[in-house]
Order: sequence, then structure tokens, then C-alpha cells
Amino acid sequence: STSSLSSAQWKKVEDALANMNNDCMGGKMIGALKDKNITIVHDPNIKANGLYNPKTNQMTIKDFKESEVTNKDLERTLFHELLHSLQTHNEDAKLNLEIEAHLAVYRYAVRKGISLADSKYSNILLLSKSLDEKYNVIDADLYNDFYQKVINDFKKIDFYKDFKESPSARNMNTNKNLAKDCE
Repeated sequence: STSSLSSAQWKKVEDALANMNNDCMGGKMIGALKDKNITIVHDPNIKANGLYNPKTNQMTIKDFKESEVTNKDLERTLFHELLHSLQTHNEDAKLNLEIEAHLAVYRYAVRKGISLADSKYSNILLLSKSLDEKYNVIDADLYNDFYQKVINDFKKIDFYKDFKESPSARNMNTNKNLAKDCE
């Protein structure tokens, strides 16, 4: 069951948000969320590292790793879930929203030196290379090829296997909007 955050957990969240705020895209995301009143709760029993519910505006975090001084996993999870909170929720394109969020997290992690030891990211790296820094497609054939490979990767993961994908939603609009004024 969910519980409110302890002061140690809040400190972790504040540190992660401060780090994110030092990144152009992360700062834009935090700025866009200031009036959203997102609630953050802890639930060690969820399947994913984090979940965002657009109906309740609630973010659930699985693990705060209180024993560690810094928590890059939490920072990555917060970045991912906060990005979801800015996306236009669409059950028919849920997998597209995941791919967009994972791509943004991949680029954030590269900028911040955060490790991504996860097989999900091998084709995301290649998908990223088909886009410029503002998420515009620079090589359509590569983009379509690697987007399909990323879909195939995600469909092998239990958590995502039933998520719907829509070819018309392969646009990265949330990322484009956040990155447009970043260098």
C-alpha cells in the first residue's frame, strides 16, 4: 500500500529535482509542472520503478534507496514520471508515450553521466541518433527502423506487452516542446 514520504525520502526527491533543474530540459519540465500539484507517494510493491496516474495526478515511487548518499536511479525515475505528467495521456498510444519518455531519460542520463544498465536502452541509443538535439527526425528510414526495433524490445517486457502503439503518435511532441529552447 502507498504511504507518505519520510523526511529522508523528501530530501532525496529535493536533491534529484535540484539536479534536474540544472539541466535545460529538466528545468523546463519542472517549470511546466509548478501549477500541477503532483502528489508523490511510496509503494515498495509496484512492478515498475515509478508510476504516474494522470487521473489522480499522483506519482508512485518504488524505492528511495535511503542507504545511498546519492540516488541517480531516483533522479532517472523522477525525470521519467515527470515527463509522463506533461504528455497528453492516450490509452491508444501508451507505448509511444513510454518510448518518448525512455528516449528523454536516455539523453538526460547521457548528459548527466547516469548509468543505464538496461537492455531497453540499446536500440533507444540508435533511435536517438536518428534525431537532432531538438528531437526532429534527421534520418526517416533510420528513425522508422529503430522505432520499430524499440517497439519490439518493449513488447518482450511483461509490463509493456499490452500497451497499445499508434504509428500516428510517433512524434516526440512533448520532448520537442521541452527541448526547443535548449542548447
